[in-house]
Amino acid sequence: GECGKCMVGKKNLEITAKVKNDIGAKPGDCALAEMTLSGVMSASFIMYGIPLLAFILGIILGNYVISPMVSIDKDIVSFLMGFGLLFISYIPIKIMDKKGVFRERYEIVLKSVI
Repeated sequence: GECGKCMVGKKNLEITAKVKNDIGAKPGDCALAEMTLSGVMSASFIMYGIPLLAFILGIILGNYVISPMVSIDKDIVSFLMGFGLLFISYIPIKIMDKKGVFRERYEIVLKSVI
């Protein structure tokens, strides 16, 4: 998406990103950059899996817990609860990202100058 870590499926494969430079590459050097597969997978789960689970939980809560308490159609309540929890799930992710919690684990590292 907009994280700038990858450009899968995009025509322009050139990106600007902050990277860990332990190899002494200088601006303008062409270098091989890498992010671990486990880092990519867990970052994907954080950005897509957790919100999806929150969305599903919201739908279930809206359908079985909240809708019996209100006089609104249960499908509308489920939809609103799903999107409410989806939105809420991004708040701690954003806060943790701003604090740098994910920075080292999901960092792009330069491996070699080409």
